[in-house]
Amino acid sequence: MNQWSLVALTVSPTNAILYLLNTNSFYSCAHVYNHVPQQFPGSTLIGDDSYDGGNGGRAFIGTIDNVAVFNRILSSDQVVGLFALAAGISNFPPTIAAPPASSNAYQMQAVQMTVLDGGTPPLAYQWMAGPSGLGVFTNLVDNGRIVGSTSSTLIISNVDFPDAADYVVVISNAYGAVTSTPPATLTVSPVGPPLDLTLAGEEAVGLDWNTTAQWSDGNAASVSAVQNPGSTYEVLTNARLRTPITGPATFPGNVLTIDGDGVFVANGSPTIGELRFKATPMTFPRLVMHGGQVDTSNGGGAGSTPVAINGAMVIQANTPFYNDSADDEGYVINACLTGAGSIEYHDLGYNLANGNTLNITCPTNAYSGAWNIVLGTLLGSGANSLGTNTITVGATGALETTYDIDNPSGDLILNGQMLLHQNDTFRTVRIGGFYLAPGTHSYAQLAAAHPANFPATWAPQKGSAVTSASGSLTALAAPAAVTITFQRNGSSLQLTWLQGSLLQATNLAGPWTLVTGAASPYTLTVSPATPAMFFRVQE
Repeated sequence: MNQWSLVALTVSPTNAILYLLNTNSFYSCAHVYNHVPQQFPGSTLIGDDSYDGGNGGRAFIGTIDNVAVFNRILSSDQVVGLFALAAGISNFPPTIAAPPASSNAYQMQAVQMTVLDGGTPPLAYQWMAGPSGLGVFTNLVDNGRIVGSTSSTLIISNVDFPDAADYVVVISNAYGAVTSTPPATLTVSPVGPPLDLTLAGEEAVGLDWNTTAQWSDGNAASVSAVQNPGSTYEVLTNARLRTPITGPATFPGNVLTIDGDGVFVANGSPTIGELRFKATPMTFPRLVMHGGQVDTSNGGGAGSTPVAINGAMVIQANTPFYNDSADDEGYVINACLTGAGSIEYHDLGYNLANGNTLNITCPTNAYSGAWNIVLGTLLGSGANSLGTNTITVGATGALETTYDIDNPSGDLILNGQMLLHQNDTFRTVRIGGFYLAPGTHSYAQLAAAHPANFPATWAPQKGSAVTSASGSLTALAAPAAVTITFQRNGSSLQLTWLQGSLLQATNLAGPWTLVTGAASPYTLTVSPATPAMFFRVQE
């Protein structure tokens, strides 16, 4: 109160620094941020904020004088020089605006202590520790666990009981020294054994993995992960786990498993567990998909940011990924994939112009399962990210890659569209039920034979800038012969085949119809009076 201060803000392309100087102290605080040049078409307020609705709740209470705007970035020395011209003071001893705070930690956690200080640079720091309550302190030095003993922030990794102590920091410069007070007390608590934790219900809107009373131990995951390190987390069938509503965020535990039968049902079912994303990006040390499904429900629609999944994912069983509305954004799977289960994609608000994709980026994926694109666009934007697996594109799906696929052991089954602009190779290629002959087929040849499957242009897909067709498809082999064997035993006729669906007709010209529910071996009863019937197998 009743004190004049100089307040200055400098904005550079990489940061913003706020200065506060008066006769007693000199403080500065920097925010690192890559600024984008922008115009300010409206009024610029100093000492007020239009977001208070005009009620003065965000206005400066006091007197403002000698306002100045500079067309260059002032250095710290220049800001101090301005204050010295007015107040005659240019040298400031160290001051502490906020001392380091006391904290509680479990064994093996990392602890960070920070002091908010001021004074004429350069400032020197020395952190000290001593037994709680004695007021006797010894200098700390950096080692394998302690970092920052001579900086404004002290970090101690893998804390243990000997680290439980009082901590202070001494700040000095050419004009004096100051010691933080009161001491910051660190309390270290023992950890318990690892637990197998489960989530059995559907989390309501607004809850997430750090909400209490959701996991079987009643704790937030962020608590149990440090209280019982090594614990595993499992979302059971008919349960839904939500991510936090702001990102970035990292799942606190080492392993999260999503259970289910692998059968996709929009918005969940009694037989499948679900992980629902509410923000991006999200990181998982190890996300195990054990028949569960993944949903993005972040909202935003075309042009917004896809949900990024980072870390590691294990696909143990069929895993549906889906967007539950046209307002969702698709996915960027930066996580490295392993496992042999299949991945199934459903973008329930899909149209090609929307540009949403299931974008696979990790170039070191060891995933060996199949891709099944029912609705939406699968994009492989990381070199070799789709692996050497069979890719099935449904009638309402699409496939695009930004690298040349070399897949001698996998097949392409294309019933939807291919946004072709690379030179891709598969073991076999089947388009709309017809196999490509072995050899290389240019885009022009493919478009002429299958115009519905190979568009010439398309809207840009998220993760790719290419919008026009080129390249080729190479089929290395003809499809394996499909055979059907007949074995009669009295009035029973048994049909056996290795793959495909069984069709029947009353004559060779057809029409051929699917034998509903027929699986190999298939047995039917015959007699001399049985009408003639023809059978064949279709892949």
